[in-house]
Amino acid sequence: MVLLSSFAKAQKSLSLEQAIVNTLEQNYSILLKRKEVDITTTNNSWGAAGRYPSVDFSSSFNLEKNNNSNDDWDQNNLNVGVELDWVLFDGFRVNITKTQLNELQELSEGRLQVLVESTVKDIMLSYYFAQLQAQKLQVADFILKQSKERLVLEEGKNKIGLEGTYALLQAKNAFLEDLRYYKLQELNYNNAIRQLNLIMAERIDSKYVLSDSIPADLGSYAFDDLKHKTLSSNSSLQNQYINIKLAQQQVELTKSNYYPTLSLNTGISVTNRNTDYSQKSTSHYNSEAAFVGVSLKYRLFSGGKKARARQIAGINKEIAVLEKDDMESVLLAELHSDFERFNVMQDLFEYAEENLKAAELNLKMSTDKYEAGVINSFNYRDVQILYRNSALDKLQATYDLAASKVDLLLTSGGILKK
Repeated sequence: MVLLSSFAKAQKSLSLEQAIVNTLEQNYSILLKRKEVDITTTNNSWGAAGRYPSVDFSSSFNLEKNNNSNDDWDQNNLNVGVELDWVLFDGFRVNITKTQLNELQELSEGRLQVLVESTVKDIMLSYYFAQLQAQKLQVADFILKQSKERLVLEEGKNKIGLEGTYALLQAKNAFLEDLRYYKLQELNYNNAIRQLNLIMAERIDSKYVLSDSIPADLGSYAFDDLKHKTLSSNSSLQNQYINIKLAQQQVELTKSNYYPTLSLNTGISVTNRNTDYSQKSTSHYNSEAAFVGVSLKYRLFSGGKKARARQIAGINKEIAVLEKDDMESVLLAELHSDFERFNVMQDLFEYAEENLKAAELNLKMSTDKYEAGVINSFNYRDVQILYRNSALDKLQATYDLAASKVDLLLTSGGILKK
């Protein structure tokens, strides 16, 4: 909406959708979390799980000089080797580890989802709040203009002797009070825009014309349907299900300690040695060697370490399940509160809307009566303040209704579907 027509041309329009797009592309917290997803995605490979062998190349060169009474000599040794180590079997540890890497990537993506949903909520509320402050500023501007007109009217009456100084002072006090309120509201609006820029990671001094109004949704929701969506779609709860899977995989991983380890070790080495004597002729030595070996290792006793690891993994799984149950209870309690708040906010919005209609009519009639001299300045000022408060109440009720719906959608896992 256009805040002031004189500034509108210099400001760019910003819709809620564009604000969300800007935030998802530029918000620093989201960018950092995406980097964490990149790490888990890169690490999710069979190589990281240990399926493939390791191949090492080694090379050494030594130069030795020997001075003695019989025959001095210089010798150089070059050794080159390639060695392969491969764990053929270690109790299904590779497959279990790969499954863990899959779930760690999924968990990382789920945490990004939680952050995105939370940030979308923040940008929606920030956008609505900035729009609320803009509309409050419009109300303040409207009241200020009326007070200015009243002051001009009283100044004219005072000049021709129709009104005394007292009425003029009352009009001036009302104008200054409204001017003070306007300035404070202008500050509130500027701070709200700065907060919006901060979330979007835009320049802090960027200015906009907010093109989307605050929605006044008077729709209805079925609690049982919202409950089902919460338990099946809430991102934080879905992440906890992944934590349970990870805990179960850790249990399986400890079971692999009870299996033997079968390894293959093979390689080849080449040696070249040259010895240069002072008196005798130079000698050369070359050798090539290849080797292969298979080893089987099984730990018979480790002081109960394997049993303790398995027991602790089982306890951690039980903890993950308990945390899931606790999270479900907390989410359902939040859902009850959000659902009740949304319904109450709908009622309050309707009350505020009816109240504003009556205040608008009262202000219009009182303005005509005041200009005709039927009511005095005190009565007219009371009507002005009543209208201002009613208009502000309506705006606040609209914002509260929109905010309650955002909370409801976030808890039930539907904020990104709207």
